[in-house]
Amino acid sequence: MIASWMLFAVVTGLLFGLAALAAARAASAARQQTRAIWAAALLAAAFWPVIAIAASYARPPAADLGILTLPLTLVTRQTRALAGGWAGRLGSPLELALLIGWAVLTTILATRLVRALGMLRRQREAWRHEQVGGLCVRLSRDVGPAVVGLGAMEIVLPEWVLALDRPLLAMVLRHEEEHRRARTRYCSSPQLGSSR
Repeated sequence: MIASWMLFAVVTGLLFGLAALAAARAASAARQQTRAIWAAALLAAAFWPVIAIAASYARPPAADLGILTLPLTLVTRQTRALAGGWAGRLGSPLELALLIGWAVLTTILATRLVRALGMLRRQREAWRHEQVGGLCVRLSRDVGPAVVGLGAMEIVLPEWVLALDRPLLAMVLRHEEEHRRARTRYCSSPQLGSSR
C-alpha cells in the first residue's frame, strides 16, 4: 500500500505542477503575478496525498466485498479487520522500509530548506541599504545580482556591480526590477541609469 501511495503522491505532484505551469503561463500573458500559483501548487502537492490517505483510513468500509480507497488500494472489511491497526496496514517489511525512507528523505529536505532560509536571513541582516540608479537596493559582498524575499522583494547587488559603466548598471537594475515588478517598493522615483 505504501508503494501505491508513493506513486499516487508523485503522480498527483506532477498533475499539480502541470496545472500550475498552465496557470502561470496564463497569468504571465495577462501580466499577473505567478508566485501565488506556484506556492499553492507546492502546498497542494505536499499535503493532498497525506489528506487522501488519512481520509481513506478514517472512512469505515462500505461493504464486505471491499471498497477502493485512495491511494489506489483495494481494502476489504475482512482484510482490514485482520490487519489490525497501523502495523498491519503498513504491510510488508519492504513497505515499512519505503515509508521510513520517504520520511527520512522528507525530513532531510525540510531541514535543508529551513537551514538555507536561516542562513539567508542572517546574511540579509548584514546587507546595507543603498540607493542605486534611483532604486532602493541591498548591497552585499558576494551575493547577487538577485531578488530575495517572499513578501517584500528586495534587489540584492554585490558591491562589484557599482563599478560597472552606467548603461550596464542600468541593464542589471532593469533586469532585477523585472523580477520584482509586481511588488516593487521604491526609495524614490526610479530613474534607471541615473547617477548613483
